[in-house]
Amino acid sequence: MQRDFETWKRRNRMAQSCRTSTGHAWQSVILQNKETFDAHPEYLALVKGNRRGPQLCVSQPEVRRIATEWALRRLRLKPELDMISMETSDGLNHCECAKCIAMGTVSDRAFGLANEVARAVDQEFPGKMVGMLAYSDHSVPPSGELEPNVYVQSTAGYIHGKFTFEELIELWRKKTSNYGFYEYYSVWQWDADQLPGGRANNMQYLVDRIRQYRDAGATSVLGEASNDWGLHGRGYYLANRLMWNPDLDPEAILNDFYERAFGTAALVMRRYFERFDRGSQPLMSTHLLGLGFRDIDEASRLTRDDPAIQARLNHLKQYLHYVRLRWDIDHNRDDVDLRKRATFQALTWCHRTRYSYMNHWAAMWFSWSKQAAEEFEEPSWSARQRELKLPWAVDAPVSAAETERVFQSDLQYFHPQKLRERTFSTELVHPDFVNPKRIKTRALQMRFQRGRQFAIGSRRCEDIVFQIQTGIIKGYRHRPDAHWKIMTSGDDRLLAEGRLPLDGEQHEIRFQPTKAGVFILDVNDSGAAFGVSSVADTPISVLLERAQPVRHLGQFKEPVFFFVPKGTRRLQFYWEGGRLKPRLFDPEGNQIAEITANGEYVSVDIPSGMDGISWHFRRFAPKQFWLVNAPNHLAAAPSGLIIPRDAK
Repeated sequence: MQRDFETWKRRNRMAQSCRTSTGHAWQSVILQNKETFDAHPEYLALVKGNRRGPQLCVSQPEVRRIATEWALRRLRLKPELDMISMETSDGLNHCECAKCIAMGTVSDRAFGLANEVARAVDQEFPGKMVGMLAYSDHSVPPSGELEPNVYVQSTAGYIHGKFTFEELIELWRKKTSNYGFYEYYSVWQWDADQLPGGRANNMQYLVDRIRQYRDAGATSVLGEASNDWGLHGRGYYLANRLMWNPDLDPEAILNDFYERAFGTAALVMRRYFERFDRGSQPLMSTHLLGLGFRDIDEASRLTRDDPAIQARLNHLKQYLHYVRLRWDIDHNRDDVDLRKRATFQALTWCHRTRYSYMNHWAAMWFSWSKQAAEEFEEPSWSARQRELKLPWAVDAPVSAAETERVFQSDLQYFHPQKLRERTFSTELVHPDFVNPKRIKTRALQMRFQRGRQFAIGSRRCEDIVFQIQTGIIKGYRHRPDAHWKIMTSGDDRLLAEGRLPLDGEQHEIRFQPTKAGVFILDVNDSGAAFGVSSVADTPISVLLERAQPVRHLGQFKEPVFFFVPKGTRRLQFYWEGGRLKPRLFDPEGNQIAEITANGEYVSVDIPSGMDGISWHFRRFAPKQFWLVNAPNHLAAAPSGLIIPRDAK
């Protein structure tokens, strides 16, 4: 595998004039000096009264000497290295002893040690550098200066402190010119090689971020990635080309990819890839997978006389069989026998196809096999054990005939549906509803994580008053302040904004509009979770985003109302949730359906006279929810609904 990867890098000019090294290192310092640290536990971090790893007590002079000698010894053994890392161990739990605390922040301590090592490195190995991450509790620059040979990479995730990612970039630009970024293109533990994948399957994200890094003066990007080319290969190719020249036209790069890889099926394969691009906001379902499988089938027919293209399509068909098996595993939680059988088949299949690199087999071998062994009580499944033969480790490669046979079966498994998606204008209004059955007027009281937008109205130019509770998740209160802003509806012109500490308290916001109308409230909670509440007569609706998790904290306790546009005869929506099955009610309060589907589109007939009015859900606890042909605006009562003007 390594040889194949080196070949790919060479053919794609994936070169480096300086090989960065910024990965976690302190745990290696401890491991390679185990006898010393065993004899001197005071060299380890003091955490809650106990000395333990994996962090160091950097106020100990001997620890600093050991760390310096460790770095110098590595460079002596490997003189070809351009850089040696002095990055902390992963995680938090830095030393709490009085001497370490007196040295300043975690950034001051971590980069202070890096400076000391850098001076020794420069003396013995002029031109060599010491690498560090701006990460976790040392995302912020230290108070002091950095040595000229210290190199820093900001991580595009897991940042702590009171600054946003963009603010940190500006702070680091002022601190050093030895600057780059650490990206998370694909992490198997996050995406498990499943569509729609990670950041490497969002082409617009790749373009925007690489250009942002260039503008920040970056000289490197280290992209954490998986060996999963069936899912992310297109993105890896685009990212590599843009790292050479961020100003290249991404559409031209992608068109070149489609045309050279798939010939006369280029347009079909473009459609396939764009269906699942995270930037297209895909809703994963049997419907969407059915469309994607049919794209591959069409591409196969168009290129049946080209063996090279057929081979590429066969690799994608093999990857999609894994997708099918994972669908069975993840959507049949109560059928243990089916899940066990599908897991064994997936491990076997991916082992047999491991040299096509469609899946990140190394992670499956090391991680998933162990998880499966524990879940299904099959110890022989775990690759961690050496004494037993792995029953899924079948070496016979998958033939083209077997690939096609399996693909045709999968093709029949996923069926597209007839969906009539409707879009609405951004001009919002607060309609007057006449409900056949009186519904109690309720105040909005909802709690979310990861930010949210709301439509909020002023009927007669009265003040808009609401409360925001910040920092609901205590463990995340170290993050940047929450930020709210109020904008005009339609053109997002900023009218008011402010910051709120993540203190777990309720903060009253009062906005004085200059005229009656509808406005947009945008809340960024820094991921620490927030709640919004209003008085009962305030028109306020939650605005959903397609393919974005709802991230409501728990079940919506009250009924959740939405508007069914006039003329709708069949309501269609996407639902993905947990074990709680939502119930749908008509305007009269009659239960129409209990939703048992999961990760699927649902269709419900709308009786005559029940359109142009509000319906509602109870027991509403979605992971993802999207109304296909109705406005994606939710309210605690019909009086709170704000809808697009053309939906009336």
